[in-house]
Amino acid sequence: MARHPAFRLAWPAVLACFVAAGCDTTMTVQRYPAFYDPSLKSLAVLPFTNATLHARAGEFLAGRLAAALQANGTYEVTGPEELKAKLAAAKIALPPKAAAGAMLAAVRKLGGIQAVLIGTVTGFSADRGSTVEIDDWYGPGFGWGYWRHGHHYYGSYATARQYYYTHAYVSAGASMVRVADGRTIHATVSPLAARVRSRGDVDRTRSEVLSEAADAVVRALVGEFAVAPTRLKISRGKTLRTARPQEGGTLELTDDFRADEDTMCVLVRLPAEADRNPFRLTITEKKHHKVLAEETFTWSAKDETRQFTFSPRKLAEAAGGEKFRVTLHLRDEPVVDRGFKIED
Repeated sequence: MARHPAFRLAWPAVLACFVAAGCDTTMTVQRYPAFYDPSLKSLAVLPFTNATLHARAGEFLAGRLAAALQANGTYEVTGPEELKAKLAAAKIALPPKAAAGAMLAAVRKLGGIQAVLIGTVTGFSADRGSTVEIDDWYGPGFGWGYWRHGHHYYGSYATARQYYYTHAYVSAGASMVRVADGRTIHATVSPLAARVRSRGDVDRTRSEVLSEAADAVVRALVGEFAVAPTRLKISRGKTLRTARPQEGGTLELTDDFRADEDTMCVLVRLPAEADRNPFRLTITEKKHHKVLAEETFTWSAKDETRQFTFSPRKLAEAAGGEKFRVTLHLRDEPVVDRGFKIED
């Protein structure tokens, strides 16, 4: 029941069957950034540089990001205000608008923090406005421009409606820097941006819509630098298949096996975003929940397909029926399953 890399897949036939079978489902994985190292545990969010006309944009977004990262739990996070208090308590003086290099040196002197997030807010604005839309109507009756035709009167009507909207735009970029040597661990390729447009709700203020746009950028930054849940769409038919090994190391995709066979293969195909997530394969008799065989593994972004082997003979001996089910679990939650038969 171990993973068996010896068989070679007849890829054109396998992929054709993968594409043809099944429908889509979803699963929520923990998305690990490519640079992620579990030994990196502590992080401070420095006040962001403000490149906008909004006076509080930098401190607002940095504070919002620190709170979101604290809630995320990937790192032990020190926010901008907490960092300022720690530096003051340690009597480490900084000018009011210290440059990133000076802040990094101060954090290094303070100790206990492995990395810092340094960012710049490049967009932070909101405006209110309105539009007017004309609804035309044409039908029998009296109205402007009517004329007589037979025994009916026809008219053309227009109704003007005014719609209000609030539009907000926020953008920011950031980089994670190691405190020990000042090297950049990871940086956004370009600023992450969000636009929010609220229409028809005259009660929503600029500040409310601006906060919504800021939170969207914060979520994107959390996903860039921390381990965060991500919902993936996967195909039932592509994700899980059963196969019989053939001479020459190829595989025949099938759901029918014989009770005297010693080897069947289970193929698992997952997207790269499932990297580092723990999975489990279980085989049960279709009418019962008792697990007859199982295999645990951790997905790797380098894998396209993982292959596991089981024994139809041993499964048939352990169960009284002919119908079985193989199920792929993400942690303890079933994701997809597939039925197969083992007949005498």
